[in-house]
Amino acid sequence: MLKKIMVEIRTVLGLAVVGLCGAEAMQPDQLRVERSATSAAQPAETSPFLTEGAVMEVPVQ
Repeated sequence: MLKKIMVEIRTVLGLAVVGLCGAEAMQPDQLRVERSATSAAQPAETSPFLTEGAVMEVPVQ
């Protein structure tokens, strides 16, 4: 009886692993995330924040 239960548990776990591997194989290789925002600030005020590698001190008000 115990042997039969263990075989069934192994079968269910095996099918679950196969199902997860199949679902993972169907996923795309890359993930793309895009964000956007609007602001009322002038471009000259925001461009230092958007420039790669720029270091700028932000005044605290």
